Amino acid sequence: MLVRWQRRRRRACAHTGRRRRGTSFSQVGAADVFWVGRMGDTVALAAQGAADRVFSSAFWTISFLPSLVTPLVAKAAATGDRGAMQKQIGEAMFVAVLMGMLGMTLMMTVRSSSPV
Repeated sequence: MLVRWQRRRRRACAHTGRRRRGTSFSQVGAADVFWVGRMGDTVALAAQGAADRVFSSAFWTISFLPSLVTPLVAKAAATGDRGAMQKQIGEAMFVAVLMGMLGMTLMMTVRSSSPV
């Protein structure tokens, strides 16, 4: 029987040592760079690189919410406590709406310096 670290190591990528997790955002960003790079416009390529970093940062900032809420909802569902389950889902929705409103306000107040 394999110990836990040996099982993890078997699932790791051979050349980086990191665990495999399907398509990563760096691969999506690489595909975007490929297609925008074929346009031949260096400014568009630089803008796409910056947009990819902003998208990735926003995604990882927001993606913590389901990983926090899912175990709490599952625990409440396992105990049969419908009230606690509704409370956890409601709080998660409130935080999601609050973060969305914050992001929208930030995008609306920060003015672009480009003429486009």
